[in-house]
Amino acid sequence: MGDQAYKSMDIACDVLKRKSYHCIYYYLAQLSFFFISSFLLMWILYTPIVALTANGVLGVCLFFFVTNGAELAELLYISDEDAVDN
Repeated sequence: MGDQAYKSMDIACDVLKRKSYHCIYYYLAQLSFFFISSFLLMWILYTPIVALTANGVLGVCLFFFVTNGAELAELLYISDEDAVDN
């Protein structure tokens, strides 16, 4: 069972790694659709000056979210070559 135990842990870690990638992809897709719908909804419901102001605020929030998220992902990412495997 010794060799099989290591293989089962590798399989479990690979599955969890794929699931974590899927979760982040779905989250980013949801966030993108939220911002697209918010940008469009402002132009439908409000006057142009209010829509432009609200879209500016949403754009700034999106910019900070993307830059901070990219920085955090760069700090936390561990490549497969750097990961320790026994």
